[in-house]
Amino acid sequence: MRPGSFSRPRLGGIRFVNSLPVDAGILTGAVPSAVELVQGTPVELNEKIAAGRLDLGPVSALWYAQHHSDLLLLPDLSVSSRSPVQSVLLFSRVPFRQLKGKSIAFAGKGWTTPALLEILSHERHGFLPRISVASIRVGQIPPDFDAALVIGDEALEWDHRIRNGLVPSPSYRFDLAEEWRGWTGKPFVFAVWVVRRSFYEERPEDVCEVYEVIAQSKEWGEAHLPEVLRLAEEKTELPAAVLRHYFETLDYGLDDELLEGLKLFWKYAVAMGRLAALPLPEFAAVTGEPERVIEGGVASILKKALDGGRLSLEEGTRLYHEADLHDLGAAANALNLRYNPESARRATFVVDRNINYTNTCITLCKFCAFYRLPGDKSEGYLRTHEEIFQKIEELIAIGGTQVLMQGGHNPELGIDYYEKLVRAVHSRFPQVHIHSFSASEVWHIAKTSKLSVQEVLLRLKAAGLNSLPGGGAEILVDRVRKLVSPLKTTAAEYFAVHRAAHEAGLKSTSTMVYGLGETIEERMVHLDLYRKLQDETGGFRAFIPWSFESESTEMPLPRRTGSEYLRMVALSRLMLDNIPHVQAGWVTEGPKLSQLALLYGADDFGGILMEENVVSATGSDRLYSGVTKEEAIRLIAETGKTPTQRNTNYEIVRVFSPQAEQVLA
Repeated sequence: MRPGSFSRPRLGGIRFVNSLPVDAGILTGAVPSAVELVQGTPVELNEKIAAGRLDLGPVSALWYAQHHSDLLLLPDLSVSSRSPVQSVLLFSRVPFRQLKGKSIAFAGKGWTTPALLEILSHERHGFLPRISVASIRVGQIPPDFDAALVIGDEALEWDHRIRNGLVPSPSYRFDLAEEWRGWTGKPFVFAVWVVRRSFYEERPEDVCEVYEVIAQSKEWGEAHLPEVLRLAEEKTELPAAVLRHYFETLDYGLDDELLEGLKLFWKYAVAMGRLAALPLPEFAAVTGEPERVIEGGVASILKKALDGGRLSLEEGTRLYHEADLHDLGAAANALNLRYNPESARRATFVVDRNINYTNTCITLCKFCAFYRLPGDKSEGYLRTHEEIFQKIEELIAIGGTQVLMQGGHNPELGIDYYEKLVRAVHSRFPQVHIHSFSASEVWHIAKTSKLSVQEVLLRLKAAGLNSLPGGGAEILVDRVRKLVSPLKTTAAEYFAVHRAAHEAGLKSTSTMVYGLGETIEERMVHLDLYRKLQDETGGFRAFIPWSFESESTEMPLPRRTGSEYLRMVALSRLMLDNIPHVQAGWVTEGPKLSQLALLYGADDFGGILMEENVVSATGSDRLYSGVTKEEAIRLIAETGKTPTQRNTNYEIVRVFSPQAEQVLA
């Protein structure tokens, strides 16, 4: 490794014999190297790469696609097959088509194979398989299952025992690579070699050296097949003839034909909901070939945005990874000044109050520390009308104009409760804008009351509801939502509520909570979905991004950084070319970062809230449960902009002097 490297690069190796022709040169010492070779199942290697415990190595082809924004491919390396592969087998008691509704056991050691089985079952045979992780003994379908999906060495050994009469033959045997080839005419790629993007950026010379070691080891394996077979025999106790035939079915390159097969697999994975969008393969520059697939540099992408062009998901992803933060901020700020020229001299804010009317909820989101289950008498609550009125009176006393009522999905509350609440607030405080109830709350009301979403919105509007907040969005990709909030609205249901609201004449806002385990590509998908609905309805007033705080939740994920927040604010402004305003959220980021965000594409400081209970329930030491009106004025003034109070419709209420001492208008 080059001088100054502080640790040996950590290289992954597949524990199965399928990667021995690539790894044998390193394992035997025939190819000298300074790498630390760590072996594991495909799932284990995926997890180690994700956790930063490996720097380079093979990962499942589907897992790469789901995390490709954090990874770079290494060229000409894969585990693929252009023919029956023998190590990805489905043993079944019944024909393939009769597996509909039947239980299929899987040992859980792979990532790509279950997705392949889902695609073949759904697209070719018209059903979704019921796959469950279970303990599987070689040669025996578990008693409670109708089939077993077996991969790697276990599949080879099971197949060998059947052929030699050592175990009973199941009624049916399906080689999934053969099934795929017969259906699509394409080869199948099971695993690809990757490097963590951050490691490549920090130590590109080391990556080039390790890649050369892998390439030499692969060449050594091709030239020394007897030695590779000896290692494989020791590992599996299978005859050399079986192993030789197996290795002949595998391909360890990544040529255009293999890439075509891989992209077709990803296309079906998108259709099945396994991927949010087709990934853009990017290769690390280790052998002199171009590093990026997208033509043109970062500067040309920024110029495209500044010239009024709409950025693609791939361009947004590339800007996130490659653009200099200050260049990104400068471009976003320039666009903001084009959309909101008055923000060159002023920054707006709204004096509002957040009121959580109930914390009782049955949605059980993993990221939430606020909710309490029905029946919790000690900490669960439902605010009375008088309690809510008192809070609104305190808001009006300081010149507030907007109330944000949000709460849990309380199973005891239907449309009658919400109509009475909205009507009571509107009747008593007609001057206050009721900006309340997230899309997931509206969906819950409709479900509880057995009404359509449209009926709920029209009744609430008639009672006095003025607009909807964008809460409940988190990440609008169902792969992520199934992981963190499986009982909440899907992305399609979320947008259905906002579309219905816009059609009913109710404006709304849009949001993102990032840092929930999503990829950067999925963040871009989230932004693009908002952009597409805005093209249709024009109903979104503003976009508000903020980061996830994991303390006291079921998701102990790492904290996001301030630079990441500024990057997301800037990208939001660049991607959302049809949403007029971007707000600087201070709840999770803090006032100082919100000040900076006003120079990175945001034009608005958001609401002071007066109180914030949901995010602050995490107990994080860096959260802010509220800022005062005076603090908001001071913080904006410190940026050199004029503090300007607005209402929900972005109409000016008051303008304060930059010294925040007096009202100017």
